[in-house]
Amino acid sequence: MELKYDGYKDQKYIRALCRTLIMPHKGQVVSGMSMRIEASDLYHLSIDHHEFAYTLDQMSREGLAEHSAYHGGDTQYKIL
Repeated sequence: MELKYDGYKDQKYIRALCRTLIMPHKGQVVSGMSMRIEASDLYHLSIDHHEFAYTLDQMSREGLAEHSAYHGGDTQYKIL
């Protein structure tokens, strides 16, 4: 199922969903693209990988994730 959302108006809600999908990965290294693939495979949700990347970046500023590596332009974060 593709989520139809306005990246500006629905930003608060889509980022909350992304955070909810990311948090179970405590102790693991993830990226925006790996989370996009997982959301698609497990939940059949098509969420742009940039939304996950922005969420991971915000989580790193909040101390919930830490930068792990750059991987071909897809930044990886360890979830704390």
